[in-house]
Parts: sequence; C-alpha cells; structure tokens
Amino acid sequence: MALEVKDGGERGILIRGIDPVMAHCLRRVPEILAQRDSTSVRERLYPDARPGEPARGEEWRRLVGPELRHLFEAAAETYRTDLAAFDERRGEIAFPAEHRAAWMSAINQARLVLAEMHQLTEADLSRTELGPVSMREVALLEVQALGYLLHLLVEHAGDS
Repeated sequence: MALEVKDGGERGILIRGIDPVMAHCLRRVPEILAQRDSTSVRERLYPDARPGEPARGEEWRRLVGPELRHLFEAAAETYRTDLAAFDERRGEIAFPAEHRAAWMSAINQARLVLAEMHQLTEADLSRTELGPVSMREVALLEVQALGYLLHLLVEHAGDS
C-alpha cells in the first residue's frame, strides 16, 4: 500500500501505508528537533528579517524569537504526543485534524534542521539516487521522505 493521507472520520487525519523507512523518519523527528539550538540551525530557523541590517535583525529576533520558539516547541510537543498512537503493525497513525498545522510545522522544522546540519544543497535535494551510505546520505533520505509526507499533508489540507 502506498503512503496516503486521508480523512479518518472521528479519528481525524489518517496516515496509512507507512513502511519501515517512513516509520523510522517519523520516529526520528523529535530527536532531530532536539538539535534546533545549534548555532547554524538557529540561524536557519530564525533568519535575519532584513539581511545586511544587523541592528534590525537583532531587534526582530528579540521581539519575535521567543514567540516563534514557543510555537516551534508547541508543535514539536503535539507531534511527539500524537506519535505515541503510531500503530507500527498496521503501518498507520491517526491524529486530530486540528493538529495538522503542528505536524506540518514539526516535519518542516526537522527537514530544515537536517538540511542545515548536513549542509544539504538544492542540488542534493533534487537528486533521485543516493550515494554510498553515510550520515549525510541518510539525512538526505530523511529530508526527502519527510518532504513527501509534508506534501501529502498540504494536499490533504487543500482537499478538506
């Protein structure tokens, strides 16, 4: 069965057809998000509002940074809590529809963290084949798999 995101009725949003690779990627998201505070990642998640204007960038981070951090952490916690319902045997998970934005945020954050930590480029992200096994190639696979799931969640949101 192919990976799909669909309306799960009372269960909310249902993701099914989760194979072992996607299951691994889903379980890794909280661990990846724990790396958010490294310097380069922080710069990626909280970029300068006005590049080339350090004073304005610092002011923006001071005013907006704490709220963004709160939103990022809340999304990660919602994701982590919902992930406990993952039924590996059936290859599916359901979570409340109102958690969709949190899932999308957590998955996107994880992709940004991995891309920054492993210095993945646009050329890397458009590759269709992986190279020899390395941590960088595993990160690329995770970014691509999570990107596909994010795409399905966005499509489902448009259908709702």
